[in-house]
Amino acid sequence: MIEKIRKAFDKLLDLIFPFGASCMLCGDEITEGGKYGLCEQCEKRISRVKNDYAVINGMGVYSACSYRDIERNIIIGAKDGDKPELIRIMALFIAEVAVNAELKFDYIAYVPCSKKNYLKRGYDHMKICAKFLSKELGVPVLKGLKGTRGKADQTEVAMEDRRENVKGNFVYCGEKLNGKRVALIDDIVTTGATLSECAAALVPAHSETICVTFARAGHAHE
Repeated sequence: MIEKIRKAFDKLLDLIFPFGASCMLCGDEITEGGKYGLCEQCEKRISRVKNDYAVINGMGVYSACSYRDIERNIIIGAKDGDKPELIRIMALFIAEVAVNAELKFDYIAYVPCSKKNYLKRGYDHMKICAKFLSKELGVPVLKGLKGTRGKADQTEVAMEDRRENVKGNFVYCGEKLNGKRVALIDDIVTTGATLSECAAALVPAHSETICVTFARAGHAHE
């Protein structure tokens, strides 16, 4: 029964977030390739990071792309631009990083959006991204990582205030992990404050956390 439900959900994802002959970003026809749901021209515009691993705020983070114009358009379109189908692009790039870096993990966790943003959008874009990633890699999504209060969106807060803005803002209410490895994903890493707080919330469950993001802000260290 569980397997039937999973397959039905996978079909629903494909129906809601189509992946076909048209570029998911510009709408042009995909004449060849289309590995990421992008046409050849849009795919060429993606700025891959020189080194997919960086230490940010004392924490190791793997990332697929630099945060430039097209990456910004993908992230904003996915969560605030009424183009949730772009979430699938982020998931495919995150999956590629995980495979290329030979990352091994038992669960996929995601940075949850605030209640305010959930009510505004009607969905949590990183939760959907985690489900796509789960389908791509065959690794289950971890349940139980939650925000505890409605802090301001990090994009609305000055860099020097971001750590204080998310301090103590996440809690894990799931099962004990007992040494299991968790891939914690997010759309972008800037100061690393949000990822650090989410990773800290998983510590009492005795987990080992690997952070992976779609994009990395330009000022973050490579």
